[in-house]
Amino acid sequence: MGRRSLRGFHLLPLIFYRRKSGLIPNPSYPPSTKRENEPMPYCQQSDIEAVFGPANVAKWADLDNSGDADAIAARIAAAIAWATCEIEDRLRGGPYVIPLVGATVYPALPVTVVDMAANFAGVWLYENRGVQDFDAETGQALHRLQFNRKRAETALAEIRANKRQIDCQRVGAGTTAPFVVREREPRHGFRDPMGPWSDRG
Repeated sequence: MGRRSLRGFHLLPLIFYRRKSGLIPNPSYPPSTKRENEPMPYCQQSDIEAVFGPANVAKWADLDNSGDADAIAARIAAAIAWATCEIEDRLRGGPYVIPLVGATVYPALPVTVVDMAANFAGVWLYENRGVQDFDAETGQALHRLQFNRKRAETALAEIRANKRQIDCQRVGAGTTAPFVVREREPRHGFRDPMGPWSDRG
């Protein structure tokens, strides 16, 4: 093999490292279709139903009284998306990384966050359905979920003010995801330009 055929061969480890770390796209794999910064929901339909009951949630999500299961599911999904964004908007700039992710058990969220989201979502469905509850004595419209809204807002304000500590990653704390580095003898005489000898598998 001539000298000219080896030109640039010493750069292969650096190219491999950058491609593996995502700095250079790998042409063998198409780019991800997931949108960046797309929020993950902080609760599920079952969480809302656990607070308010399945029948109430289905009723509030059925705006046209059509019983359309797809429309009801879409409405509940919209409520969950709104609740997630509401929590993130109010906590942004606070002590926790946004979007919220669990610290001890990554990325599971603490019950407090799930409960807040479920209450916000349920109240959103109830209010946008239109007030249908009335005081039996006065005949005035009655919002019977005020307690649920107040509880979620109080918890959110305490978290924002750092008065309530939740098990989520904090700003500046870095990732808690574990990783393992295995050192071994170099293969084919290549040295990793970014650090110690590494397994190139």
